[in-house]
Amino acid sequence: MSKGDTLKTEDKSTLEICFEDKSILFMRPSTLLTIDNSEKKGIFAIVKSINLKAGKAISNIKSATGTESRNEVITPSAIASARGTEFRVSIDEKVTTRSEVVDGKIFVYAQNVQVEVKKGEGTIVELGAKPIKPVPLAKPPKLIDIRPIYKDIPLVFSFEPEEGTKAIRAVLTKDKDGKDIIFEDTVKAGERFIISNLDDGLYYLIISGIDALGLEGEQQEAITIKFRANPLPPFIKIKDEDLKFVGKSAEFSWLKVKDAVSYHIQIARDEKFENMIEEKKDYKDLKYKTGTMEYGQYHFRICSQAFDGYEGGWSNTVRFKLIPPPPIPPMEKPSVGKDSIFLKWRHVGEGITYHFQMASDESFKEIIMDKKLEKSEIILKRPKEPGIYYVRTSSIDKKGREGSFSLPQSFEIERGFPYEALGIIMGLGAISLMLF
Repeated sequence: MSKGDTLKTEDKSTLEICFEDKSILFMRPSTLLTIDNSEKKGIFAIVKSINLKAGKAISNIKSATGTESRNEVITPSAIASARGTEFRVSIDEKVTTRSEVVDGKIFVYAQNVQVEVKKGEGTIVELGAKPIKPVPLAKPPKLIDIRPIYKDIPLVFSFEPEEGTKAIRAVLTKDKDGKDIIFEDTVKAGERFIISNLDDGLYYLIISGIDALGLEGEQQEAITIKFRANPLPPFIKIKDEDLKFVGKSAEFSWLKVKDAVSYHIQIARDEKFENMIEEKKDYKDLKYKTGTMEYGQYHFRICSQAFDGYEGGWSNTVRFKLIPPPPIPPMEKPSVGKDSIFLKWRHVGEGITYHFQMASDESFKEIIMDKKLEKSEIILKRPKEPGIYYVRTSSIDKKGREGSFSLPQSFEIERGFPYEALGIIMGLGAISLMLF
């Protein structure tokens, strides 16, 4: 870089400038600056002047030994100068300059007023105004629920802010120094830092608090984040209306997960899965039917297992209920008439419909009639064929859930007297008598 060069970082990009004296200027995303001056004076003296036009720059300066050494960051509203220190300078869209000292001290000058800002302090300068009295910087917030390994995507971080913190800057990086930034965001105090897409790997989380003046505070020491989401949780194939299962068992199925060789299944009474009812590890199939359980509410979840035994994150918890089937409608004795059969059974509740079947065998393999009925009765035309007929019914609730069939009832159609055949025989007898 040469005197007069302009440098710009776009969104989600950073730039580090290393000067001849080994001091460093780090440009955060969306920063624009110009190198007004950078030169040696004599053997030891170094003069650097940076014109910051937008964004935020972090200056890490080696301790100056020359009496004429000077390091300046100039903005339209202020000048920050330092000797052997680390500090941050930013300028916003209102041309307000914010200066924060990480180590050492700086001097901020505006409107013929100069203030000394020490380590752990900051000041702001609005356009056309004097610098405010330096104030202590916010203490770094605490990360809640630090884990040895993070498995879930999206990756969610929650924080416990210190008093006076209005916002939190969170940065996920590939390095402990926070330069190789992967994701960066500023969230309000109490909100979460959410990353929706991330490759498996080793990362570092750096967090800092921001006060009501917009000054960024001390940074938390980089927190190691080990992330492995693969194999991903299975996608459970279930609809909302299926959250109630009729009977004392439930069945679940899911899509095959890439890189998963087996699955780990849990069913519990409680959402925290402390009261475990069923658990299966190294399960190979893509569907699972529970054993017999009592009626009530349960929770189901599943995770994928990799070839090396690693288990990915849990799926979303499915809350489901086992409910009794609709009551069995007991049938009354069939009433067999000359031309019809009247069948009736007990009405078991409002909104209940019925499934009626008639068969020529007691096992109902030869079904003659299969109907869905609104009423708890039916009138059938008397069958022509003699024999024993079997009938049964089941009830169906408003959501289409069907209960068990009733015990079958039967009725018999007897073979009638062959009057037509008798008439033919009598007619033939009369003819015979006439012939004699």
